[in-house]
Amino acid sequence: MTKLKVLGNYPPIAAYHHQVNSPKAFGDNNENKIFNHKNKVRAASIAGSMAASGLFLFTLEKHKHPKNFKFSNLFRQNFKKPLKVMGLATVTMLGGLVGGLLSDEKSKQKAKIKEAIHQFIGNIVVPISIVGAAVTAIEKKKFPRKKEIILSGLASIAGVVTGVISGNYAAGKINEKLFNENDKRHIGPKDFGIHVDDIMTLIALTSNGDKIQSFIGKALPAIFLLCGYEAGTSNLHENMNNKNG
Repeated sequence: MTKLKVLGNYPPIAAYHHQVNSPKAFGDNNENKIFNHKNKVRAASIAGSMAASGLFLFTLEKHKHPKNFKFSNLFRQNFKKPLKVMGLATVTMLGGLVGGLLSDEKSKQKAKIKEAIHQFIGNIVVPISIVGAAVTAIEKKKFPRKKEIILSGLASIAGVVTGVISGNYAAGKINEKLFNENDKRHIGPKDFGIHVDDIMTLIALTSNGDKIQSFIGKALPAIFLLCGYEAGTSNLHENMNNKNG
């Protein structure tokens, strides 16, 4: 019988089979799938937020200039009115929520809806309403300009802090009623660091300069993407926090 000579130093087939089917190989594969899935959900949440924000700005500009519409004017909106700010934030948040719901597993839908309620009540409606009401009341008093700016700034900061805390507390109670379970979303210093949108809202409602308003018209739509991202990717953050301790 002719003997075949094997060239090279190859590992036995059994060893190769063991490597491919080892728990480590399956673990790496599974981690890659989870990582890719999380990126898909993040991308869908951002895309949904951007699409919703763009549609809102398009509607505003089309209504304002029905016969002379220009895409270049989409990011030149004036956000002095609290209702307009709330509208932009709410629509953007809902876009991110829809993107997250469509791209993620059904088991994570509850977490996203609960976070959306926190975003809507705790980070949009309550703080913006408080800031808007406080600034309007101060403007009606006809204080000297410098005093008005200082008082409006202080009222805005107090409004954001009070609104975020009380709004998220109310949102937690609503979630407990809706889902019949405890809502454990705690507010801390880190949360206020993330809510840049509230700070921009403060500037939008207290500033009068054209340059500042022009900057806000461009920045505010981008910053409100955070609301949609947080709602659409809510469960991902929880999993990452648990994993990292």
